[in-house]
Amino acid sequence: PVEQTAADIARVPALRDAIGQIQADRFRSAMEEVAAAVEDGRADPAEARRMKSDALRLAFAALIEADADHVAERVREVVRMVEAGKDVAATDRLVANLDSYFTGDVGCFAPYFLNYLEISAGEAFVMPANEPHAYLSGECVEVMACSDNVVRVGLTPKAKDTKTLLDMLTYNDMMPQVLNGVQTNSFIKLYQPPRDIQEFQLDLVRLPKGEMVELAASPGPCLILVISGEGWVHEKDDDGSMLPLYGGAVYYLAPNEGAVVRSTSSSVSKFGQAGSDPLVLFKAGVNEEVITSE
Repeated sequence: PVEQTAADIARVPALRDAIGQIQADRFRSAMEEVAAAVEDGRADPAEARRMKSDALRLAFAALIEADADHVAERVREVVRMVEAGKDVAATDRLVANLDSYFTGDVGCFAPYFLNYLEISAGEAFVMPANEPHAYLSGECVEVMACSDNVVRVGLTPKAKDTKTLLDMLTYNDMMPQVLNGVQTNSFIKLYQPPRDIQEFQLDLVRLPKGEMVELAASPGPCLILVISGEGWVHEKDDDGSMLPLYGGAVYYLAPNEGAVVRSTSSSVSKFGQAGSDPLVLFKAGVNEEVITSE
């Protein structure tokens, strides 16, 4: 939340210096004005969100456009603060950790402006378009809508486009929506985003050895990605078209075509013995709640 960003700017001198004292003061004043406008009724929730976005836009731009050497020295100040271990927050430690990979990079300050989200196995979250993000650790499956660009500004050895990024961001003040999935049968869990995201939904299939499950037909095209285990897949009405399933296998499923999955899962465990791990795969397709209701 933008209020946390304001608190961090007030708490961390190095962040305040990186933004610049003038912009930091303007940001603080803008946040005080938002609070006052809400309290006395001059700003409804929509106007308050706009005011917060405008303040966040100016502060973030001041940081991203600051002199690189100046920013790098301010990052080192945070690292020294963390090493000293006094009044250190989780975001401070994250800044220091990022510096160990991208020394002095302006993106090391991103945790003060973005949500720091930790998700557990089996959870998912929705990332709307034009929102900055970075994956920090762990493994995940990402489903992305068709895109004509990926714009970077920090924490990367690839090309950066600061102006385009600053122009395209929404500066929304929100927490990501975490999805726990809905168990549609004994073997399939559905992750379905809100209706305003039409492009995708995700099925997680965990199928024990010897079991079989049907993947229902979708009104749009689907991709099947196998994570682990072994088995077979065939079209719903054609068991003669058996195709093997194994870790890393990818198959295309045409619109309105169902499939049947069988698990033989004779994978080898990490101890070198025959494992009993289930066949695990994902099926990604369009958001059926939106498509079928239109």
